[in-house]
Amino acid sequence: MVSDAVKSARRFFNKIGFAYVVLLVAIYGSQLLAQFVALKVAGREIFDNPVFLSLATALPVDIIGAPILYLIIRKFETTKLEENKLGIGSIIKYTCMLGPITFAGALISSGLSSLIGRITGTVIDNNAVVESVMQLGTVGRIITACICAPIFEELIFRKLLIDRTVKYGEAVSIVLSGVLFGLFHGNFEQFFYACFLGMFFGYIYIKTGKIQYTMLLHFFVNFTSAAVTASLITKFDVDAMQNLVSNEDALQNLSSLPPEISAMLPWFLLYTIWTLFLVLIFFAGVIFWIIELASKQRFTERECQIPRGKALRTVYCNPGMGLYIVLSLSLCVFVIISMMN
Repeated sequence: MVSDAVKSARRFFNKIGFAYVVLLVAIYGSQLLAQFVALKVAGREIFDNPVFLSLATALPVDIIGAPILYLIIRKFETTKLEENKLGIGSIIKYTCMLGPITFAGALISSGLSSLIGRITGTVIDNNAVVESVMQLGTVGRIITACICAPIFEELIFRKLLIDRTVKYGEAVSIVLSGVLFGLFHGNFEQFFYACFLGMFFGYIYIKTGKIQYTMLLHFFVNFTSAAVTASLITKFDVDAMQNLVSNEDALQNLSSLPPEISAMLPWFLLYTIWTLFLVLIFFAGVIFWIIELASKQRFTERECQIPRGKALRTVYCNPGMGLYIVLSLSLCVFVIISMMN
């Protein structure tokens, strides 16, 4: 027999689900509207403008989606989290721990793409999402990924969500934050690492009570990938550099290389150094994860804690959450179909 407390929690998460459905509709609807208006006013050439693409992507989330979500859920009861300051050592530790998370997410995404390709008998273009980001240009990537995303996505999926759901259990709130965040990206290529990162950010937010820490970590993830790594890759021809590295004669006679290849070498060297730095962060992160897991951190029981074994049905098996999941997965499937060659 379901208790009144569990029924009340299910109704609450149903409302949360519908609130985030409205968020999705508001964001994607305004993005489509902005593109339609721009097409009519400026023609198809506007879609070659990286600044327009970045603003058309980011502004619907920032000035439309976030305020609408806040207006819907602002009256929901919130829980004041205990604030704890992180030292520089802890910030470095958590920054390094991001490496294994992103690697695990990328590995699962790659495996899923391969599985879908085998099932459908087609080739899934794993670079489609990356190419869409690259089209924004350096300025566009900095605006959308390094400035807007860390601020507004952390407010939407950590501050606004966790403050209202943590009373039902810290683990429940952390997992929900990651799942909704992962689904929000609308493609399987980003879902897993976004989900894992979302849960990690949720853990940090509950641990510290300060959203600026998760914004900082979010900024680091996006800056390393969308700004630094992506910008360095645009400075050289990947295939040309791979052929050069595999050609021993060419490596022994660098002075005889064509000018266009020679011009790429400094950027390729810088990219190699940067990659080694990320590898170092990854292995440091693995060590920090082992230490963190060995410490057996315990979650604090909350006043409306959902009983063990009932969290899944209570949180996700309701019309609001179900609709959010269906809409997000439908978009993921649409992206997969569009990537099939």
